[in-house]
Amino acid sequence: MTAAKQEKKKSRQAAPSEETRTVPVYLPTNNPPKRHLGFLIAMIVIAVLWIALLAYLALQQVGIA
Repeated sequence: MTAAKQEKKKSRQAAPSEETRTVPVYLPTNNPPKRHLGFLIAMIVIAVLWIALLAYLALQQVGIA
């Protein structure tokens, strides 16, 4: 490496960053968060009702329901 490159590298390393970012520390845990079963069931029920409503409205457009 040339002297200019070494000097540039040193000046880059020596310059402290103006904003030091802190890295979040995640502590190990024995009980990781579990997925909420009630929320999952509620989402399935809402999806089934939504599909049933769409099917009903589609059949109404055709004139079957």
